Amino acid sequence: MSANFWISSHCTQWLLTDADWAAARSRDEPTLAATDQDHLGFFYVEVLHMLGQKLNVRQQVIATAVVYFRRFFFKVPWYSFNPFLIVLTVIYLAIKTEESGPIMIKHVLAAADKVWDKLRPMLSVKYDTAAIKECEFFVLEELGYSLVVYHPYRPLVGYAEEAAVAKTLLPIAWNIANDSLRTGLALLYPPHMVAIACLQMASKIHDVDITTWYAALQVDDTEITEISDIITESYTVFKEYSTIKDIPPLLAKLKAKSTEMDTAAAAATAIEAEAEARERAAAVHEAAARATAKASAASDVARAAAYKSAEHVAAAAAIPASNAIFDGGGGGSGGGGGSLVADHNSAAAAGGGGGGGGGHYNGGGGGAAAAATAVTAATAAAPHGVAGLAAEMMHVPGHMAAAGVAVCGVDPGVAEYHHNAMHHGYMHQPAPGYNAYNAGYTAALSYIGGGSALGMPP
Repeated sequence: MSANFWISSHCTQWLLTDADWAAARSRDEPTLAATDQDHLGFFYVEVLHMLGQKLNVRQQVIATAVVYFRRFFFKVPWYSFNPFLIVLTVIYLAIKTEESGPIMIKHVLAAADKVWDKLRPMLSVKYDTAAIKECEFFVLEELGYSLVVYHPYRPLVGYAEEAAVAKTLLPIAWNIANDSLRTGLALLYPPHMVAIACLQMASKIHDVDITTWYAALQVDDTEITEISDIITESYTVFKEYSTIKDIPPLLAKLKAKSTEMDTAAAAATAIEAEAEARERAAAVHEAAARATAKASAASDVARAAAYKSAEHVAAAAAIPASNAIFDGGGGGSGGGGGSLVADHNSAAAAGGGGGGGGGHYNGGGGGAAAAATAVTAATAAAPHGVAGLAAEMMHVPGHMAAAGVAVCGVDPGVAEYHHNAMHHGYMHQPAPGYNAYNAGYTAALSYIGGGSALGMPP
């Protein structure tokens, strides 16, 4: 314990203002009126005194337990925990902090059984060691792990000796200090001020003059008067209090409110669980959508890659021209050239070299060979073979010549089959595109060794 009250956690953390105390009482007033809260305070302080007597502990241990109890229910509503469980927990905690001998939880429970016998009509729950151990953590947390408590007893003895009234006033002043535990004074005023007020009240009861001693203290008369008034008012309320009459209805109120809060908490938990389930389902759906989109994107990339490969191969052998279907050229032994050109677009195949002539429908042998080689490479890159390559290009009229070359240039044995099948598919293409396809096929077929172009579609 800190040797100086003014730097202790009692002073720095647990001296409340009147506004703090009023706010805590107002918080509980929808369930418990101010007088009801006073009656519960009387009752549980009485229970703690009974437990302390059964355990044979010092008054200071009981007082510490009472302060812990008051602090706990200042932080939380009365209905949030069963006060009987808190009573058992704070007396056990006070025994340890005040170093009051080797008293274990089983001893506290044994003493509680004897006390409960007197309270049996009001007590329907019996606690065990595990419950107290678990509750101790809740109490410590709400107390902020600040367990230092100063009491008015030590300064009261010193003041009585200074005023030379130890024999006459100390016993009654001590009892008044004990009675002050029924109130919230321990949380509102320094303990030495409570001690002075108790000694002054004792002097008035016994009509002993201590004004000279009191004047020498030079304390705030206003605070002393406030403390005296609170204690006096508690006596007035206590006279009208009856444990048997007043407490059972209050305990019923607490139980009903606790059940209501538990039901609300369970409903909130269910709603939260449902919301979490919806969030998880949405996350799964979103993940599935992302996976589908990713797969679709991968498919599009593969398709685009195959198309671009075929396009690049065809374009590498092409010689652009504006309107000619075929534009052969070159001649002579030095070489010549020929080209197959799609209408208004890129050529399907081109080549040069070899001997011989130019003119329409007469590409050089080297050009046809290059076309076949280019188409072979393009077809290998196409995802669905020859027919797939042509199908990839069927919607681009400028590539129709390359499609025609592709059908014949790779596998002459099945060229006619592919050609016939694709011819029916291209029947509905625009005439320029069809012409390009037909011309490309005819040129490739001429290179392979014969054949004729298809007729124009109707």
